Amino acid sequence: MFTFPDTEKKLKNRITKYKRELQKEKDLTGYIHDGFGKRYLLFCFYFVLGDFHNADDYFEWYKEEFPDDIGDPIQQLCWALSLHRMGRDKEARCRLAELMLSNLLEMASSFDPHSVINFDPGGKKLFLLPLLDSIRLSS
Repeated sequence: MFTFPDTEKKLKNRITKYKRELQKEKDLTGYIHDGFGKRYLLFCFYFVLGDFHNADDYFEWYKEEFPDDIGDPIQQLCWALSLHRMGRDKEARCRLAELMLSNLLEMASSFDPHSVINFDPGGKKLFLLPLLDSIRLSS
């Protein structure tokens, strides 16, 4: 059973451990077969920490290592919200649109776009509505 780390220190340790394990697997086999989903959980860990500088480095590594990976819904949401917090709203809108279009039934039943996401690691209220309202597939 997976337990989400409950302190900043535990989150940082888990990030280090997962990144080391992924790299070790690549070094041993030449590729990463991540059946557990560590590559997805790292997006959540960085978002919860509010560590957007290291998150950005990880995003780039992820895109290089897994160019054809469709991702995981929670990973995609954390990625979009992280990009939004980083001030990269155009990229955030694209990620959120990709998430919504690839998970239509799940998104429709899971989110009330007028509600506030309760978790607030950066000390700012984050409303989904402005981000959802600003999605423009033509841009």
